[in-house]
Amino acid sequence: MLAAAFAGPARPDPTRTDPGGTRPEPVPMAAQEREREQELEPLPRPVELGVPRPGPGQVLIQVRAVCVLPGTPVPPGPYPAVPGGGVAGVVAQLGAGSYGWEVGDRVLGWCGAGAWAQYAAVPGDRLATRPDGLPWTAACVLGGAALVAESALQERGVGPGGRLLVLGAASGPGALGVQLAHARGAAVLAVAAPRHHARLRALGAVPVSPARAGATASGAVLDCSRLAGPPVPVSAERLDELVEFWAEGRLRVDVAAVLPLEHAGEARRLARSGRVWGSVLLAPASGRPRTGGGL
Repeated sequence: MLAAAFAGPARPDPTRTDPGGTRPEPVPMAAQEREREQELEPLPRPVELGVPRPGPGQVLIQVRAVCVLPGTPVPPGPYPAVPGGGVAGVVAQLGAGSYGWEVGDRVLGWCGAGAWAQYAAVPGDRLATRPDGLPWTAACVLGGAALVAESALQERGVGPGGRLLVLGAASGPGALGVQLAHARGAAVLAVAAPRHHARLRALGAVPVSPARAGATASGAVLDCSRLAGPPVPVSAERLDELVEFWAEGRLRVDVAAVLPLEHAGEARRLARSGRVWGSVLLAPASGRPRTGGGL
């Protein structure tokens, strides 16, 4: 099968003074710093791998769409290593003890590793049914960017009367995080380039230019440029809630671009660039790259 994989680990940045890799200051990364970080990291490349066998409790998914998160890290190996992400696809095979699913079921969910491929083995309890009418593109975003944003809000205790500063608010997780935080009753300050401010206002946020982000930092901070996966356990119930929000029109999913696996490196660059509005996706069975819109 075709997959997009990293051949080796990222190179260390000799100029970094924080050996733990954390960034405590709630300010967006400068453009020069982002570019330098991306230069130090390898890009995923298309490779031919064997189709994985689903283990106990897992199901094998024929992947239709993958949500590329801005903070997706280079996997620690062994290499070649295929990253994880939100997936949507069709159940192709059942592992031992994988109850509740049948071959042919259309599903969405979170795949911690091995998502950027034509087939992925996913724990059955990290999947939910993809209802009729929900596009594959929107489905993988609900299982990826939306799930990660919602989990991060829960971890931070964002709720009524709270205040949240969202960095990278134009990204897929950012725009979804703005909507979900607003629905929780929080006041949302959203950091993004001025060209995105009208959209952020429409989502219920107060837009802030990157240059002023430091002056407005108070309350909880959600840095969407570094979200790589759900910080709390994934459940089918949580996924079902996000699907319900979408079906009720309470959650808008915007797609910036859909690219084939052969362009995974460009998808990673685009998702991390901070230049586009919405989520960047991979479509393992697709051909030519295309742009998307609201779903």
